[in-house]
Order: sequence, then C-alpha cells, then structure tokens
Amino acid sequence: MRSNKNTYSPKAFTLAETLAATAILSVPMLAIFGTIKQTGQAVHHSKMLTSAALIAQSQAAELFTSENPRFGQQQGKIDSFNWQTTITQTDIDDLGIAQIAVTWLENQKQKNYTVYTAIKMKTFSQTNNND
Repeated sequence: MRSNKNTYSPKAFTLAETLAATAILSVPMLAIFGTIKQTGQAVHHSKMLTSAALIAQSQAAELFTSENPRFGQQQGKIDSFNWQTTITQTDIDDLGIAQIAVTWLENQKQKNYTVYTAIKMKTFSQTNNND
C-alpha cells in the first residue's frame, strides 16, 4: 500500500514565486509602455509641426511670387490647420513684414507655428508705371 505523503517537486514554481516574479517584471514593463506612448505622441507632434511648417512655407512662397502683395490679412484652412497671413508696413519704403501663423489642435490644446519674413511691396507709383 502506498503512503499518502505530501510530495514536493523542486522542479515546479509555487504560486507565491510566480506572483513575485510577475510583480517584479511588471515595473519595468510599465516603464517601457510609458516610453512607447511618449514616443508615439512625439512622432505625432513632429508630423503636425512639419505639416504646419510646410503650410507656412507655401504661404510665404505665394507672397513672394504674387504680382502685387497687399497690406492686411488673409486667412484660410488646409485640412485641420488654420493659417493667417498679416502684412504690415515698416518705416522703410517698399518693405513689409509678413507674419504667417498656422494653428491646429493637438491633444485638445491649440498649437501654433509662426514665421516672420520681410517682403518687397510695390508702391503706388510702381503700380501706375507698369500700366
């Protein structure tokens, strides 16, 4: 007849050892998942910022190639981006300052990208002489 002994196999892990190992491994895993989330947010922000810079650059190119840029404001929307161009006079004849502002929403916060550039303006006499 067999005796009913409590047999312990040293080859197996106990429940306590398994729980302890899980707890120990969960701390670095949480840190890794947090880093992955932050990396994804950084990639998204970089994409949005690059798009905003390209929109501002294209608006500046339109100003530089325009036959007769005018002082004042223009605005528009491209995808989820709003842009506004403001050209103001300076103390120097035929020179204006263009401010190109691009705004967008990211993580429920408004972000912006602004570029300033000088632009040669046509004077009234230059416009009349070309006619």
